[in-house]
Amino acid sequence: MNSKTQLSFCPQERKAISSYPAQLLQQRFSRRTMLGGLGILAGAGIAGCASLPDQTSTPARATPTLPPAPTPTPTSAPTLGTTLYTYRGHAGRVNAVAWAPDGQRLASGSQGDSTVQIWDALTGAKVVTHHGYEDSGATVTWAPDDQRLASGDSAVHFGVDFVEIWDASNGNALKTYSPHTNSPAPGPVNGLSWSPDGRYLAAANFDSTVRVWDLATNTLPFFYRDPNGYLLTCITWSPDSKFIAFGNDDNGTRDVKVQVWNVASQSRVAICRGHTLPVEAVAWSPNGDYLASGSIDKTVRVWSATTANPVLTYTAHDTHQNLSSTVLSVAWSPDSKHIASAGQDATVQIWEALSGQQISTYRGHHADVYAAVWSPNGQSLASGGDDGTVQVWQAV
Repeated sequence: MNSKTQLSFCPQERKAISSYPAQLLQQRFSRRTMLGGLGILAGAGIAGCASLPDQTSTPARATPTLPPAPTPTPTSAPTLGTTLYTYRGHAGRVNAVAWAPDGQRLASGSQGDSTVQIWDALTGAKVVTHHGYEDSGATVTWAPDDQRLASGDSAVHFGVDFVEIWDASNGNALKTYSPHTNSPAPGPVNGLSWSPDGRYLAAANFDSTVRVWDLATNTLPFFYRDPNGYLLTCITWSPDSKFIAFGNDDNGTRDVKVQVWNVASQSRVAICRGHTLPVEAVAWSPNGDYLASGSIDKTVRVWSATTANPVLTYTAHDTHQNLSSTVLSVAWSPDSKHIASAGQDATVQIWEALSGQQISTYRGHHADVYAAVWSPNGQSLASGGDDGTVQVWQAV
């Protein structure tokens, strides 16, 4: 064809040609493929409308049919109870699990290997390992600022137990409190809780005491010693950081209770009675209205936080197939509608807080489950136990 030869197209042909590259682009064809397609149109014409100078018109040809666009394969969302991943960084039993307030990291403590480990909550990649003494890792709590953690530690052969605050970015110790140096009954810190406003740190201790430290002034605004010498087992803060609730062992006397105290006035405001064996876990609902407690008696009890009146008793952990079905952990969902409870039956159970209606039972662990915590967004749960793993799984 002469370089000066011009192609002439009728209006219908120009319209078809102008639309053809767009169709090709929709199919993600290469520029070379599109140009080839235009060549077919230019050479063939549409319904015989195009003509070349000095050439006889050719018969009409059908417009090439484009292949259908591929349909993306939908990715199904994880279903309730699906294990998202399993963390195996510990060399022994996992006693404590705590989710950072920003939801990006998890901390897990193990008395089996005396470490607290911080790891990425999305991938399970380890970030920091904090090494302690014999009973390090029994209790772990995050500061609301996401930058610090506190963990209970113990050096029993020295007769010293302490609470250590450390930097979450590198594991370095920042401050140490000794709740019962030279105590007549040294032992682990059983419960540890950082107040939601970040000002206080509370510890329930083996030596029958509760201590609350003011982290800004390094003072002790609250101190309680059980008059009967009962071991104090667990502790939690109210959402407004004004009250603490803690449970106790009873030395076989059946004097089991959850006590609620005003920290500023150092006055007891409520006593929740109903468990028949020692209380192992206690948690305050995020809306401030309720308390939940788990016990060796295989039950979880929900109470009114203001009146101490019982709301319901949850008994699904008692299957009568296991003589020991102690409830070791209770946790409220962020919206205060559900409770996750875990224990020696190797399950984590999700249920409606005010009706007791069971929603799901997670059976990914193969031994006692010591801790279960909700993610801040309420989508996932993390649980740790005697099998040495922390498992993150879908909660909704």
